[in-house]
Amino acid sequence: MTGVPASGKSLVCAALAAASGVLALDGDTLASGAHAVADGRRDYLAFWAYLWQLGLEIQDNGLIPVLCGVALPEQVLTTRMEASVPVHFLALTADEATIRARIIGRPGSRKGIDVDRHVALNEELRQSRVGAPDTLTVLDTTSWDREATVAAAQEWCAAFAAPDAALQ
Repeated sequence: MTGVPASGKSLVCAALAAASGVLALDGDTLASGAHAVADGRRDYLAFWAYLWQLGLEIQDNGLIPVLCGVALPEQVLTTRMEASVPVHFLALTADEATIRARIIGRPGSRKGIDVDRHVALNEELRQSRVGAPDTLTVLDTTSWDREATVAAAQEWCAAFAAPDAALQ
């Protein structure tokens, strides 16, 4: 799952983490670890390679891995470890005015945050495409409240559950 800051990723990640059969991990938490900031630098290729391995292990244990973070699909797919394993992307987006308002109004928002950069990334996500067998679902949450966003993400995740698994 991807989206710009204040798009609802952490909210949805927490809701999905509570679902049976799902292991949802917050990328912000993982990014603060060694793979993302080793030696004082940001190494996204190593970070996504690490997350690939983690996701495969989660899947091997019968769970749906949901990794929540900021990334464009092509950034993730360049580090694909197993070509036979499809990636199902969920991108949380909104119109420009909504993204600006959410970022600026976010509790604890830092002064000097580059809102324009996040608006540009949001637009890139809205325009992104992936090829089969991968999928990309772009949810425009402009007019949605928190509950509607969570419900849509839960429905998206349930589509990838095993037929006998009930997501709660």
